[in-house]
Order: sequence, then C-alpha cells, then structure tokens
Amino acid sequence: MKAILRGLVLFFGIAGVETAQAYDCASPENPTQAENCYSGTDSWRLENPSLSREIEGYASLTSVNKGEQISLFVSVEDPATDPSYAMDVFRMGWYGGAGGRLMVSLQDRSIAQPVPRMDPQFGTFDCDWSNQTCCLFRPTGSAACTSSS
Repeated sequence: MKAILRGLVLFFGIAGVETAQAYDCASPENPTQAENCYSGTDSWRLENPSLSREIEGYASLTSVNKGEQISLFVSVEDPATDPSYAMDVFRMGWYGGAGGRLMVSLQDRSIAQPVPRMDPQFGTFDCDWSNQTCCLFRPTGSAACTSSS
C-alpha cells in the first residue's frame, strides 16, 4: 500500500487575492489575474488525512515565489509496509473558485524520520529531518523537483 501525502499547499507569487473572476482572461490586467485564469482543482482538500502518524510532512518555507525553491520533508511510519509515497504540490489561488492548481506530483522512497523532540525551555518542536525533495518554481510558473534519496 502506497502512502499518500496530499494537500501540501504552497503559497507563492500571488500579490493579491481575487474573490471572484470579474476580468477577461483573454487580456488580464496583472499577474494575479493571469495566474487565476489557469484551470484549478479542489483536490488539494484533505479527504483521508493521516490520523495516526502513518505519514507526515512539512516544508522549509511557508511561501515561495516564482524563481525560488523549497525543501520538502516527509516521514513514513513504516517504510517496510509503505516503501514509497506520492505527494501532490499545489499553488493556492482563486482558479475559478477551485482554490488551487496542481503544480507537480511526486513519488519517492519512504523513510522513517526521527520523532521530533520538544525544547523544554520554549515548548517548540524541532524535526531535524533529512531533506528528501527540493522543488524549484521556475519564473514561468512550472515546478521541477529533485529527490535526495
């Protein structure tokens, strides 16, 4: 059974949020309008979330812009049972009300990362996980990802 990490959403390159498409996609007035003319999807919504730590993940940044890169970290509870995982990366936006656009789908080898430890002084958690995947979001808006595994 392949583990699936869905809903890793990245916010990047959006200067403003459009609440309704009140412009002509044939001649958008700004980059936000042009971006929101792409076809969207609502498949970024979590339908079957991991509730028992079967698969977990986080990104090195909350937001990236075009031309920037982000590192993605994933841990699978039992790599023997789930030797690989699939991950979809979405860009959030209006997209005709769908809320997101699929940027890239990835598949990688599963690894179990160390359990995060809490810093007793500050009450924060540090994952100290190895970097598995790095994605570069090209100035054109497309994404290219490489795996370190």
